Amino acid sequence: MGGKSAPPPPDYTAAAEKTADSSKEVTNMQTWANRADQVSPWGSTRWGTQDVIDPATGQHVTKWTQNTDVSPELQNALSSQLGLQTSRSQLASSLMPRAQQEFGQQMDWSQLTPWAQGQMNAGNLRTTTNPYGFGDPRASTPALQNRLDYSGLQDVQGSNQSRQQAADAIYQQATSRLDPQWAGQEQQLQTQLANQGITENSAAYQNAMAGLQRQKTDAYQQAMMGAVTGAGAEAQRNQAMDLGLRQQQAAEAGNQGQFGNAAQQAAYQQALQAGQFGLSQQQQAFGQRQAAGSQNFSQQMQANQYQNQMRQQQLTEAMQQRGFSLNEINAIISGQQVGMPQFAGYNTAQASQAVDYSGAAKNQYQAGMDATNAANQSTSNLISGVAGAAMMFSDRRVKRDIRRIAKHRRGFGIYSYRYVGERGPRVGVIAQEVRRYVPEAVHSLRGVLMVDYAAI
Repeated sequence: MGGKSAPPPPDYTAAAEKTADSSKEVTNMQTWANRADQVSPWGSTRWGTQDVIDPATGQHVTKWTQNTDVSPELQNALSSQLGLQTSRSQLASSLMPRAQQEFGQQMDWSQLTPWAQGQMNAGNLRTTTNPYGFGDPRASTPALQNRLDYSGLQDVQGSNQSRQQAADAIYQQATSRLDPQWAGQEQQLQTQLANQGITENSAAYQNAMAGLQRQKTDAYQQAMMGAVTGAGAEAQRNQAMDLGLRQQQAAEAGNQGQFGNAAQQAAYQQALQAGQFGLSQQQQAFGQRQAAGSQNFSQQMQANQYQNQMRQQQLTEAMQQRGFSLNEINAIISGQQVGMPQFAGYNTAQASQAVDYSGAAKNQYQAGMDATNAANQSTSNLISGVAGAAMMFSDRRVKRDIRRIAKHRRGFGIYSYRYVGERGPRVGVIAQEVRRYVPEAVHSLRGVLMVDYAAI
């Protein structure tokens, strides 16, 4: 698309140099504003300038010099003080040989009072051994009886064994009477049946003998049941007798053990009382010796403290003598210095910004580009009805020699280019880029992108 040519780009180098010159001028003015002379009753400070060559750049620069003058009174005081310092320094220098001699010799520790070696005589607190002390065997813990011997006590039979023995005894006693009784009855029955003519192999004989046998069995079962019943009571009686006898024997053994322990305790108490009496005597004697030893120790400690205090005092005096000359030198050369006068502060001028010639050049160039774009837009609108869609093809693929020359107000770029097969340059936009910002202004015709310039 043809149109008005873009304005020539600005000379940014010249604009930057002009901006630098403006910054240098502002800096010089600011420096002059901050170099105010000050005058007070105590003195003054003044600024001086000199045109010199900067050895690094070879250019002319301004050299500033600050001169401070004090009042005549302060100047006289400063001169007097400097003279006094000179005199003190000379005097101190004359004392240095004496100080070197004092510090050149080592301290003679052998002349000091030796340290006191105080200690307490433990022999004064020695105690005598009392024959009835706690170390005596009679005062030792007695060997008490802590268990009883039950090996000789009456054994208590178990209930089952005692019951069985009682049952057997009762049953044997009953059968000893039943056996001859039933033997006689069986003999009488046999005689009776024989007298009746009933033989042994007959049914009557067998029935009679079976009846007798049943009566005999019942009698023995009754004897057995009686033996079982009587055996329980007999077993309890026998077990109670054995247990009572055993308990009596165990009580006697316990009484014997308690009697032995009581005798041991009585003997121990007697020995303990004798040992406590002996210990009391030992403690009394020890207290007397301790009091005497403490008194001697206190006297000895007082003497040791006095001896050590003397040594500390001698050491302090020796150290004072050793550094006496050095202290004199320090006292001579030290003194209050004359202070410089404090000048009143003032508000410095605020720095101003240099002229932004580069920004102005950019704005001017942008204004020219906007005018060019507006003119090109008008031209495009005029010929859009005649040229139709062909004048609106903005696809990157149909353009060559594309070069960005400006920026559209809507964010995408404005480019100088030529269509494929053309020589003359054109100015316009790239459809692919416009689609990112104004997608509704981009259309496609058979795959080739076009831009509706009226929409942008």
